[in-house]
Amino acid sequence: MSQIKHLISVIIPTYNSKQYVCDAIDSALAQTYKQVEVVVVDDGSSDGTGDFLEGKYGRRIKYIYKLNGGPASARNLGIKNSEGEFIAFLDADDFWFPEKLDHQIKVFGDGVVLVGCLENTKNDGSFQMVRFEELVIKNCFPNSGIMVRRSVFEDIGLFDERPEIFAVEDWDMWLRFSKMGRLLLLHKDLLTIRVTENSISAPAQAEKMLINEICVLKNNLHGRPLLYCRALSNRHFSAAWSLSTQRKDKRAFQCMFLGVVLDPSSLFRQDKMALFLRVLCGLWGIRK
Repeated sequence: MSQIKHLISVIIPTYNSKQYVCDAIDSALAQTYKQVEVVVVDDGSSDGTGDFLEGKYGRRIKYIYKLNGGPASARNLGIKNSEGEFIAFLDADDFWFPEKLDHQIKVFGDGVVLVGCLENTKNDGSFQMVRFEELVIKNCFPNSGIMVRRSVFEDIGLFDERPEIFAVEDWDMWLRFSKMGRLLLLHKDLLTIRVTENSISAPAQAEKMLINEICVLKNNLHGRPLLYCRALSNRHFSAAWSLSTQRKDKRAFQCMFLGVVLDPSSLFRQDKMALFLRVLCGLWGIRK
């Protein structure tokens, strides 16, 4: 009996990313898994993206233009205008390896609602289940590595479009998914993630990201104060690292100090101690 092929909808939001988005689209169209529709949602670009993509791809993709509203609204519109049983997300400045969707679709089994992948993994094809308690400490699922079951959106709703969680609405969504079934992380290098100066996850956005991450934690950790403090501590350490890369060592130290107050055991972990020493060296002016 031949294997049943399920349609996978690839949602690509784009905003003034004409120089990158073709790499993303080409990588989606070049998948070894061929039952794919590519939906590009233009979130109000002013760089001629629409005319450019129409001339290059025509009907090979579904192109939708909307007024600027942010990545959550773009993904939601893409979901509403797609038909796949499974949905995969791909940011406009990232791209996939050809076997990405093929590897992921094979991992979906009973009770699995999300399969994600990273770059620079141990790359042995194994996978692990990620629990809510782990995901709330650190978001290990980048948007461009995610494939989900469409049916779950019918149960939990679409991405939260509120500005309070701009750029971390994906993390909020995966936390909601974790309450509906199993989340798997596939250890296979299947994508490349670009971090440009305009990326919303770039270090320069550390302060804004921290504020929005705190909002996500408050949304998802009602009645769990110990886990909330540990997760909040980790977010402050993450912000401290980003700030230290910009030589904002005073502010980095403030974030790091609060991280220790929230979770004193954090300083017994090697990565946190290394960051502590890095920031102190910056404050003392002895960093190379």
